[in-house]
Amino acid sequence: MSLTLLGMPAFALLTILTAYVEWNADTAATSHMTPYRHWLRNYVPKRIPIKLANNKTVYSAGEGTMVFNPIVNGQAVRPLEFFRVLHVPDLRNNLFSVLFLTRQKGWTVTIDATKMFFQRPAGTTFC
Repeated sequence: MSLTLLGMPAFALLTILTAYVEWNADTAATSHMTPYRHWLRNYVPKRIPIKLANNKTVYSAGEGTMVFNPIVNGQAVRPLEFFRVLHVPDLRNNLFSVLFLTRQKGWTVTIDATKMFFQRPAGTTFC
């Protein structure tokens, strides 16, 4: 017997919920992106092509502002507001653009064997 929730196998629902709350730090993405329109404020339509790692091209539907809640040492810290976040309905995961933060905002990013550390120009660090 398999467990189902909301008419779906439990493992499928867990996968969806995990993708919903997690952000993947992407060193190749030029913008932050999410498939979740309802997370974005100040939304405006914007259609641009986005080439994925598998060479497939998808399109953004819009762009907006969102609040990001970083975790530092297991504790929530002051929320950050990100602008120009792309709404890309065909994505399966949220993408956090390392390039955008380093090139456009002056952040420093350090990667070690187990973590990625993000440091704002003001000095706040989170991972």
